[in-house]
Amino acid sequence: MSAKPFIKWAGGKGKLLPQLEAALPQRLYEEEFTYIEPFVGGGAMLFFMLQKFPNIKKVVINDINKKLTEAYKTIKENPKELIYCLKHIEQQYLTIQDYEEQRLYYLEMRRRFNEEQLPPIDKTTILIFLNRTCFNGLYRENSKGQFNVPFGRYTNPSICNEELIYADSELLNQFDVQITTGDFENTISLIDNNGLNFFYFDPPYRPLSATSNFNTYVKEEFNDEAQGRLRYFCHKITEKGGLFLQSNSDPHNVNVKDDFFDKLYANYHISRISATRSVNSKPDKRGKINELLIDNYILKDYIPTYFGDDSFRIVGTIERKVDIKKLRIDKKRLSYANPIYAETVNNIVNNFHIEGWEPIWVDDEYCIRDGQHRYTAAKKMKLKYVDVLMLNYETLANDNYNSEYYKLKYIDTENKNHKKNCRL
Repeated sequence: MSAKPFIKWAGGKGKLLPQLEAALPQRLYEEEFTYIEPFVGGGAMLFFMLQKFPNIKKVVINDINKKLTEAYKTIKENPKELIYCLKHIEQQYLTIQDYEEQRLYYLEMRRRFNEEQLPPIDKTTILIFLNRTCFNGLYRENSKGQFNVPFGRYTNPSICNEELIYADSELLNQFDVQITTGDFENTISLIDNNGLNFFYFDPPYRPLSATSNFNTYVKEEFNDEAQGRLRYFCHKITEKGGLFLQSNSDPHNVNVKDDFFDKLYANYHISRISATRSVNSKPDKRGKINELLIDNYILKDYIPTYFGDDSFRIVGTIERKVDIKKLRIDKKRLSYANPIYAETVNNIVNNFHIEGWEPIWVDDEYCIRDGQHRYTAAKKMKLKYVDVLMLNYETLANDNYNSEYYKLKYIDTENKNHKKNCRL
């Protein structure tokens, strides 16, 4: 039997593996790399990667759910005893024929799981039992960190899959997978500083609507602020030369005007794929939806400004998607001849916000008048095209800062009129 998830997990990626495989960077097929998964969940992507890429030299998996990471450690280190305990609890449960007695047995196991200080082997045994017998195979915690999913109706659930546990254990040991518990940001300390690092992120999804507010499976909430932290973490990975692929919900499923992720990851590549939503209390709400894939290795060549033409009508006209090679810096034409600060450029790149992505102000020869930091940031992001604001001659000639060049160019000093032959 091939290794695969030993536990059912909401948002599991088993059905999306072909699309995720197609989205992987080519470099993974060409060199050794470290694989890091900060939100491991059920591990569908983990087990796929370990079987697909024998050139992985180091593996780190993490989750904020200690009960889950404890289960991975138990399967890696003690599969034989886990199988023994699972067979025992399976035998006890399946001999109970009455539905109400089964439900009471389930509730007692849930109570023990939540309230008793159990050794890891017992905790993992009960976790797998609850996962096999709870409603819809869902893992969810309340605000106190207690598992609170009700009993499900299963005729003959398979509680102990001996072959699967051994297969998973063998693979986890083959790659000596490092298993950590905590916030996703902690995994940055485990990268290989001398080689390629590839991160796969499958965070708790952003809710698609106000009523769909189930965006985390543990007591720690993963809200928009946390999504912002994740975006900044992706910047840090990119700065260190690492690669990442992230899955997330697509707000366009509900509201085509909701560009939360399009704005948050405006300087990264975003694609939309079709997925099947299988976890929902209402069967008619399950079905096909779009999900997002976000990465930093398919380069974007253009990020349009969100500013409309009316925003700058008094001072000039916006030109869209101008070849960045046409732009140049001439210090005598700058509004402010300040030096270009690396810290400012890095701040634009690392804290990118589309709302502040103004066009670069230029004259009629595409010399930059204002926006030299945005221009340098665009080059650092390897953009091929930018939006520019072509300033009119009145703005250029009447600017109080460093405008002598334009006064000579556009104003007839004898007649004090604007020259007729100026382009603007």
